[in-house]
Amino acid sequence: YAELIASYLKEIGIELEIKTYDDNTVKTLIGEGNFTLAVNGHGSFGGDPILLARFASDSSGTPKVTAQGGKNWHNEEYNKILDESLIALDKEKRYELVCRLQEIIAEELPTITMYYKLNATVYNPEVYDGYYYTPDGIGIAIPFAYNKLCFVE
Repeated sequence: YAELIASYLKEIGIELEIKTYDDNTVKTLIGEGNFTLAVNGHGSFGGDPILLARFASDSSGTPKVTAQGGKNWHNEEYNKILDESLIALDKEKRYELVCRLQEIIAEELPTITMYYKLNATVYNPEVYDGYYYTPDGIGIAIPFAYNKLCFVE
């Protein structure tokens, strides 16, 4: 993906030097804010909006949860709305708050989602017919039919 982005940016006069690192090094560099542009694979933002907590940071820009937005991104309004959304019991109010969080991310772009991976699941119901889709995801927002709970009776 880095090569693809570099080719697009070159067309508008922006030259990139691509560096490839192992996953732990990438996470460290992103966490430290030691990058200009990082391409990193991770889960998705499906499932519960609690995943938006990945962008919260303290006043110095240090991430509170993970370095999703990098060390140098900080938005006090974002943090305040996130905190409010985490305790909101009214579904409509929480929805409005989460929409505003997404607007802030779209406006300030601490991250850009390049694509969502499509997954196909095929099974033979004559062999086993207990699979079910997990819309809110397993693990961290991984929407799969692969859910070990379908094997528990």
